[in-house]
Amino acid sequence: MVVPVLDDASVLRRCLASVAVQTVPVDEVIVVDNGSTDDSVAVALAAGATVLHEPVRGIAAAASRGYDAASGDVIARVDADSVLPSDWVDRALRAFEDPRVVAVTGPGRFRDLGPIPRAFWQLAYMRAYFVLMWLALARPPVFGSNTAFTRAAWTRVSARVDRRDPALHDDVDLSLHLDPAWRVVVDPGLRAEISSDPLRDRRGLAVRTRKALHTLGSHGRAGLPWYRWFRRGFTMLRAPAVPSRAVGWPGSPVAAGQTPSVPGLPEHEPRLRGTDTTPGHDRDGDAAPTAASQ
Repeated sequence: MVVPVLDDASVLRRCLASVAVQTVPVDEVIVVDNGSTDDSVAVALAAGATVLHEPVRGIAAAASRGYDAASGDVIARVDADSVLPSDWVDRALRAFEDPRVVAVTGPGRFRDLGPIPRAFWQLAYMRAYFVLMWLALARPPVFGSNTAFTRAAWTRVSARVDRRDPALHDDVDLSLHLDPAWRVVVDPGLRAEISSDPLRDRRGLAVRTRKALHTLGSHGRAGLPWYRWFRRGFTMLRAPAVPSRAVGWPGSPVAAGQTPSVPGLPEHEPRLRGTDTTPGHDRDGDAAPTAASQ
């Protein structure tokens, strides 16, 4: 479980308490401190978490540092203000019983709101994020406050994601780099309570929207919705009947010393930002994961 923090002591304690009572225990909790001046580090250490320090400011840099350090087969990511139901890990891991799945995500449920305001913002903010990003990305997006993905998938894209541009939306950037042949599942029942404070910051809402648009635009042609839908269709047409293990799906084993290839676009097609130097996605699809790590 990876939790990036920056002066989040007031909410981090409750987040880590919810992680500690999971019906399926978390193997490791990694809290990545991004330069806090409050008691965030002390709160994390008191809860038994491993604390890493990321000097580059920005949630993308902090989260990526945690993903790099995670040793489990599945990396879960929540924010410091996320509060998880006790069966969250159990439910998230069930998604990976389908070996085609590389990521599962779910909505946040705003707390500290009355029934009517909560219903409005669940539609106007949360549902809008998933619908609009799904249309823009030609695939479901991940929602960073409530998501899990295979470590093999992260290994494949870790060199591509942008860790230094503070104007990028880190959830959208990660979603952009997941190959179109990989399956991302949105589970409406995988819920996490999140703070409603961002809703009271109208300027912050505008900033998030600009970040999402900037992230799509910064990737050039590969970030254009029409091109992504083309890629999606092209990949579906060219995907082999028995998908390659290179994307975590069962199939014929890759020959020794051979770099697995991902079904989809030819190798000369333009890549997204960054350089992927990692061999193919090579998750063993014969058994369901049993561990969730930071």
